[in-house]
Amino acid sequence: MKLLSGYTKQEKSWMMYDWANSAHSVIVVTILPIFYNTVVGYMADAASGMTTWGYATSAAMAIVALLAPVLGVFGEETVNVLGVNLDIALAMGLISETEK
Repeated sequence: MKLLSGYTKQEKSWMMYDWANSAHSVIVVTILPIFYNTVVGYMADAASGMTTWGYATSAAMAIVALLAPVLGVFGEETVNVLGVNLDIALAMGLISETEK
């Protein structure tokens, strides 16, 4: 691992996060709509299925855009029983994944 020897642990952690986040985005943006379209194709016409996908994605993004500032402040100010800040980003990620 001489390639990464010049980086701090924090920098390596950021690199791994960025790599994983990029892969997640690619899957959500490219592969999931194709899969959804295939599944919906068996139940209804493909155009209405992709329209539903577009509306659902737009609604989820609007909800996240509106709630992110509020939840960010809440996450910074709220402390749980152990005295550790709540990880609102994790909660938002789980919620966004369940909406899909």
